[in-house]
Amino acid sequence: MASPTPSPTLAESVTSTIASATETCTTATPGKYGHVPLDACNSYYNFDPNFGANMAFAILVGLSTLVHLIQTIIYKKAYHWVLLMGCTWECAAFILRTIGAHDQQKMIYPIMGTLLILLAPLCNVDALVYSCFRHRN
Repeated sequence: MASPTPSPTLAESVTSTIASATETCTTATPGKYGHVPLDACNSYYNFDPNFGANMAFAILVGLSTLVHLIQTIIYKKAYHWVLLMGCTWECAAFILRTIGAHDQQKMIYPIMGTLLILLAPLCNVDALVYSCFRHRN
């Protein structure tokens, strides 16, 4: 009768897990605009940023911000500064994503772009609340 094989110890399990994790991660040579595959160790984006789409949204949000600024001045609405701030943050986020699409090896572009994308809707919701309560009084 053969003796049973011993089960691996915790240290052996962790070592094999670390070894298998490092084998799947490769450092890729950046291509044009610093693009590397999504599964590479030096990939700072978890998506493939599209230069044209980000530029189009930056222009559209920038024009929308400009229109809101003109309306704020014409109609003299004091509480629209929150809406303008949210629109400005959204436009800055798309500008950072546009720049980051052509310079993907700088980590500041995805960090700041994501931060602004996530915070901008808070300002727009606050603007809605300000406008609703301002018109009630």
